[in-house]
Amino acid sequence: MRRQFSRRGLLTALFTAWTMPRMEGEVRGGIPAIGTACPEPEHSRELSYRADAVVQVLGLRVLSRENVGGGEARLERAPGRLSLRFAAGSNPDRASGLNRIGYVEEETATGEDGTARSSTYGFITESREQTMEESRRALQRGSAGAATYTVLEARGQGARVDAKVFRVKAEAKLSWPGWRQVLAAVSSAQPAGEPRQTSVEFPWGSATSFLGAVHGAMQAGAGQGKRPYVYNGQLYDLTWRSSASEGMLQMDARIHNRMTGKVTPFRLWFDGRSADPLPSRIEYQPRGFLQLTFVQTGPAPAGRYRSAVPEEKA
Repeated sequence: MRRQFSRRGLLTALFTAWTMPRMEGEVRGGIPAIGTACPEPEHSRELSYRADAVVQVLGLRVLSRENVGGGEARLERAPGRLSLRFAAGSNPDRASGLNRIGYVEEETATGEDGTARSSTYGFITESREQTMEESRRALQRGSAGAATYTVLEARGQGARVDAKVFRVKAEAKLSWPGWRQVLAAVSSAQPAGEPRQTSVEFPWGSATSFLGAVHGAMQAGAGQGKRPYVYNGQLYDLTWRSSASEGMLQMDARIHNRMTGKVTPFRLWFDGRSADPLPSRIEYQPRGFLQLTFVQTGPAPAGRYRSAVPEEKA
């Protein structure tokens, strides 16, 4: 029974842990929909990553595998506007058939009246498995033609953020690295059931979202700090310390959910000389036994796409 579980079961648990209900998030805004009538960016950067995985039990490494998935990050800046995007997923051919994808895009802008507005859109493959055994059974069952995704949309204006979460179904055969096709399928699918809606007033001025908080921490350069942000009607704290490491800046950070008390550590490396840095390496520990590392492999593949964020109705 133990041999039956081995590497295949560990890889299943690995990506289950990576994509477990982490999409408590945000989207949509009182600004132009990303990818529609937005101004041309002053500059943009886009990077691609290879995802490597390490599983430890009682402090001992029991599994290590390179290129079990990948990621892409993009930054665009135009006058009064910043857009940040990150996509990541497992490659079924490298992860024992496991198919998990997550995506988030955030945009902030300042209106003519000086009010800060924000929008975020995100989705993630739904995965309810809590243990390795449940993960193994889910992998054996496979997907019956359709996969379920949890979708998050939020809109922020000033200190207020309104968010909703709902589920949609799309073809199960869609997978990484074809995340743009997944984005198109998920964003065009009809919600299944009524969305869960939340609202929150950010106590510290204009609300900040997750990618924006991390980007601001990188822009701060060497040193340490703390930034609160809003994620699906809940308040979080991002704390970090950045210091020089082999010609780069290394940021040791953690996310603290003020409601649940859960703390999630991560680490990244970036060029502190850049005014708009993107990480060259990301280490993320979604579970105590699991570490995922995203290593920059070069510029992201060319290919434009329209955002999934729906335009705001008048």
